[in-house]
Amino acid sequence: MRLTVTEFLAIKHKLPVEKGVYLLKNKTLNTYYVGQSMDMVSRVSAHFSGRGNGDVYHDYKLGHDFEIGFYFVNTHQFRDLNELERHLIRIYDCVEAGYNRRKGNTTRQVSHK
Repeated sequence: MRLTVTEFLAIKHKLPVEKGVYLLKNKTLNTYYVGQSMDMVSRVSAHFSGRGNGDVYHDYKLGHDFEIGFYFVNTHQFRDLNELERHLIRIYDCVEAGYNRRKGNTTRQVSHK
């Protein structure tokens, strides 16, 4: 599913809480941000209300045209959200030429002291 920010904000209250990976495309600059969440609607909303990636919000407030895409692990050949997120960050070159600062989430080691 792909939506403009205006479309998303108009229907977000009707969308289910779902986990997945989302893609924010700045169509004005042709740059991308990829993130993941257990509640994509809430997390994407945060980006366009100043509580997410500051650079995305800055460009949105300047009037840049954004498109939102949603991806679900069960509809792709990936094991988990981390793998799907890392794949999309790499494909869309989100670290070098986009908004992401890291190449994706990593599995955290738990210390058993």
